[in-house]
Formats: sequence, structure tokens, C-alpha cells
Amino acid sequence: YIDAAMASPWRKQLRRRERRLQERGKVQLVALSPGDDPRRWIDDFLRLEASGWKGRLGTALACSEGNRRFAVEALRAAAQRGRLHMVGVDFDGAPIARCCNLLAGEASYAFRTAYDEAFAAYSPGLMAEVHSIREFHALPSVAWMDSMTDPNNELLNRLWKHRRSYQTLLVGTGVWGELWTSTVPLLRWAKRRTRRVPEPMPAAGKGQSREPAWLA
Repeated sequence: YIDAAMASPWRKQLRRRERRLQERGKVQLVALSPGDDPRRWIDDFLRLEASGWKGRLGTALACSEGNRRFAVEALRAAAQRGRLHMVGVDFDGAPIARCCNLLAGEASYAFRTAYDEAFAAYSPGLMAEVHSIREFHALPSVAWMDSMTDPNNELLNRLWKHRRSYQTLLVGTGVWGELWTSTVPLLRWAKRRTRRVPEPMPAAGKGQSREPAWLA
């Protein structure tokens, strides 16, 4: 799938960067296994995210004690239910990239991705994403993945081949419901006049996803 989805020059560039990193030390592609301690994985992920641009902007989960506590509790609970899917890249035994996904039924939802910006020249985030794709295809009960990001994401469109479209239906019941429903076109027009309206985000099937463009 990777060979079909990624253009040959891009694949060669990624392999070249991986070889350059291997010249500096030991590079390992890792994945959370059932017997592993999820607490270490969660802590590594939160630390990596806080060390990068999200930490500088104050949007990393660890920047707020409340958000950090929520993330730790939610991800630990997902791990207990067998619904936490994490992969990443280690360098000399230390984490430099992590992809955190949540499983629900036959779907996988990309929660967040983080990487060590000190290794940005080697694209550890992209390495982790490619590894995540391979691991995703190995999950027997998962049929599709949603990257939870913009459908026009340049990196995503180069990395995943397929898309799934969604349609939203609004049905008014009763007189008041029909009245409010009839005003929706006018409200949408007014919204477009004041600011740009984001396009609906497509989902992805097996071998399909949407991932953020900020990965190194």
C-alpha cells in the first residue's frame, strides 16, 4: 500500500533520511503491545507533544493540568479496553515520535501525533505515520481510519489514497422544527459572509486516513 500511495521520489527521500538517522544511532519502529505498560507510552507522548510547537503555543495537552489529567485518564481507560493503538520511532532507546490512535468498533481515530523537533531534519513524524499505516493494516478488526484533520491537508493527500464522504441531513419535526430548519440556508449564507466556512472532513477506509500537515 505504501508503494502505491507514496510517490517514488518521496519514498526514496524518506528512506534516505532514515539511513542518515541510522548513521547517528539505533533507530527502532515500535508499537504498543498488549503486555506493555501504557503509562510509559502515554507519558512519552505527552512529553513529546509539550516539547514542540504545540507546547510553545500552549495547546499541548500537558500545558494544562486539567487537559493533562483528562488525556491520561482517557488514554489509560482506552488501553484497559484494548482500544489504545500507539506506534512510534525510538532513537538510541529514547522516543522521538509517537502516533496515538483510538479504536472504536471497526474504526480507528487518529487522536494526536508528536515528535521531537530536534530530529526534524530526519522526518520522525512522517516515519511514525508510515509505520502507523502499516500497523493499521495489520489490525484484524479495523476496517477504516479517520485522521480527524482537514480534507485538504497536503501531507495526508500524498500519504493516503482514498477518502470517504459524509453527508449531514437536517430534519425538522413539528411546526417549530420546520421553522428553524427553514432558516438554516440563511444562517449558512450569513456565516460565509463573515468568515470562511471549513469544508466537511472525509473519512477514510482501510488504507485510508487523514493526518495533519505539521508532521516533520
